[in-house]
Amino acid sequence: MELTVTAIGRFSSSHEVPGHARCGRLHGHRWTVSVTIRAGMDPAIGFAPGGDLLMDAVRDLCRELDYDDLATMLPGSPATPEGVAYAFRERLAMTFKIVQVEVTMDDELTVTLR
Repeated sequence: MELTVTAIGRFSSSHEVPGHARCGRLHGHRWTVSVTIRAGMDPAIGFAPGGDLLMDAVRDLCRELDYDDLATMLPGSPATPEGVAYAFRERLAMTFKIVQVEVTMDDELTVTLR
């Protein structure tokens, strides 16, 4: 049996997107990140192994980014929801079989990376 497991984390960070009409100056947002992985259920324990590790990994990444500037914390990734999604996928792909990463900014805009 194959399942998907989703871990959700939240953080507040600033960003600046040069040349963008609304985001062209340094300002902050509240970010929500959902990372979904493929996992099989272990019948001996009754749940998908790895879910706890995914929760810890997502929580740790959110702690790293909390109250900091995305451009500083995610060098090489755009300081945008898309860039956050790519950065999370890159950091977690070596450990997990990622199905999708979803990033929501201020509960107003959601980007999904599959």
